[in-house]
Amino acid sequence: MGLQRETSERLPLKKVVTNLSLNSIINLSSFNLLPRHRSLLEKGLSFVPTPHFNKFGWIKDLNLFARRLALHLFMEKKKEREAKNLGVSSEDYVHLENLLALLDECPPDSVNFSKKFKQKTKFTPSFSDFSNLEVFVNLVTSEIESIRNKDLQWESNLSQAEQLALKELQDVRNIVIKQSDKGGNLVIMDRDEYVAMCMVHLNDNDGYRKLGCDPTQLFTKDLQILLTQGVQLKLISDDNFKFLLPKYPTIPTLYCLPKTHKSLVSPPGRPIVSGNNSLTEHISEFVDCYLRPLVL
Repeated sequence: MGLQRETSERLPLKKVVTNLSLNSIINLSSFNLLPRHRSLLEKGLSFVPTPHFNKFGWIKDLNLFARRLALHLFMEKKKEREAKNLGVSSEDYVHLENLLALLDECPPDSVNFSKKFKQKTKFTPSFSDFSNLEVFVNLVTSEIESIRNKDLQWESNLSQAEQLALKELQDVRNIVIKQSDKGGNLVIMDRDEYVAMCMVHLNDNDGYRKLGCDPTQLFTKDLQILLTQGVQLKLISDDNFKFLLPKYPTIPTLYCLPKTHKSLVSPPGRPIVSGNNSLTEHISEFVDCYLRPLVL
């Protein structure tokens, strides 16, 4: 399965095309891809090697899990109080909640957006308010803290050869491994060739323009002015304002997926801009929520 290279010489193009299939490993680089590398890469980019025991990580995950349970219990108690104040039973209150939830499927003018576009709460109920949960957290934490690393015997999900291959690939700095644009193939390219593939798009003056400085701070001020006007006009709430204006926005990143289905010799790239945590991520989601019913 895939394209195997035992030497640093490139395979003839005809042989490459003949061996190419779905979920193949396509080595377009000068790196000598050995069977152990191929065995590792065939597991896919989403494969996760068996992690080492991390005491702090386990305790952190335990408390995050307990927090979710505590929030659920806290909200259940809150609903019981609200039902009592409204003079309805808990069962009727559930039906009332379902009716209110149906409103979210109506056009934007009747949707309460203030509830959707706001930052996640950082509130954590005290575990002592829920005795069973507090006992559970204390017991499991005590068990985790008593574990010694030397007492653990972990069975790795990688063979010794694959572990060696993983270390070797981590140490190689002159290659880039990407998913292909189509076909589910894994493509290995020399870093210089990958950068050149990306620069084809960035050098297109019709689509991109090189800037002399990072404009994020300037655009942040513009967005802040716009959102402030929205709050003043009561179009959005203070919670919406905090959600739509990120405190520490990151610069979006461009990367490319090689189009090996079009060419295996210097394949063109499909440009993708990753805007996670960028300045416009949340405001784009906000606008999209308004426009989607008009487009569909």
